[in-house]
Amino acid sequence: MSVSRSESTPNGREKQKAAFIAGTGAGLGVMIAVSLLAGQLDGDLQMIANGVGYSAAAIALACSIGWIATLDEFAQRAHYVAWYWGGSLGLAAMGALLLFVLLSPASAAESLLLDWWGASQAKAGFLTGALAAMLLPALGYTIWWLVFWLRRR
Repeated sequence: MSVSRSESTPNGREKQKAAFIAGTGAGLGVMIAVSLLAGQLDGDLQMIANGVGYSAAAIALACSIGWIATLDEFAQRAHYVAWYWGGSLGLAAMGALLLFVLLSPASAAESLLLDWWGASQAKAGFLTGALAAMLLPALGYTIWWLVFWLRRR
């Protein structure tokens, strides 16, 4: 990504970062809203909603890549380290959770699903696992990143 002369100033770079962050947030917001709405639609409307959701996710991804390119080398390295260590710890927590579910009596895991989703279905179990697999590494990243920056300030 090339940066023009006006964007190379601190003020221009900050505006560019803010625009990328806003684009990422808007893309994620549209994706989440469409995902919640798509389950209530039928047929062609559901396919259109899914397409809009996938497009919004792609826009959010492109904006987040643009945002990381606007960071200085130290900030980029901090994010890479946080993703490596925080994400790894989050995956380890996911593995521990998986072992808990596998080794606990089926009724314990099922009662957790019933309390959370209100139904014990294969779809609810899959969604719970997928959600945990995404959120735990992201939570680990966030915690590692905060600790990293707080130690350096």
